[in-house]
Amino acid sequence: MAASVTAEALQLPAGLLIDGELIPSGTGGEGTHVNPATGRVQQTFPLAGPDQVDAAVAAARAAFAGWRTWAPARRRGVLQERAGPTSSTATRSR
Repeated sequence: MAASVTAEALQLPAGLLIDGELIPSGTGGEGTHVNPATGRVQQTFPLAGPDQVDAAVAAARAAFAGWRTWAPARRRGVLQERAGPTSSTATRSR
C-alpha cells in the first residue's frame, strides 16, 4: 500500500525557485497535480510565465559555468542532498 505524499511532507517550497529566490506565484497561472489512483488533486503549484522562464534559463546558464568545474562526486552529493526528502520520504507501490 502506497502512502500519499504531500508537499508539506517532502518540505518542498511553494513557489518558483529562480536564481536562488523563492517566488510565491507565477505569471503563467496555476497547475494541479492529480493522483491518478484516486482522481484527487494532491497539490496546486504556480506556473511560470514567459519572463519567469527567461529569467530561470538565464540563471541556469550563468550557474553552469561554475557547476561544470565541480568534480562529479561533488555534483552527485549536491543532487543527492536535494533529492533527499523526496527519495527518503516517498513510498512507492510495487
